Amino acid sequence: LARGHGLLLYGPRGSGKSHLAAAALSVAVRVFGAMPAWVDGQRLFAEMRDAIGGDSTEAAVIARYTSADVLLIDDPLPGNADRAVTDFQQS
Repeated sequence: LARGHGLLLYGPRGSGKSHLAAAALSVAVRVFGAMPAWVDGQRLFAEMRDAIGGDSTEAAVIARYTSADVLLIDDPLPGNADRAVTDFQQS
């Protein structure tokens, strides 16, 4: 946490990535007093999409998450393997 390194958990659905991430986040909070933020990737994409042409700005959406000491983005891609990732999601 002090070094500012990231952690990427990658694996098949149901392998426990979210559970392990929650445990790591718990340690960051209890041991280091970190202020966390946790967002589902699809919600984050939706907030960014809604900021385009809406009342909110992209900077305001980003600020909500970058103000946290630790940010967990869970399931950044659609969970349905049959659903294609959009150009917006790829960018």
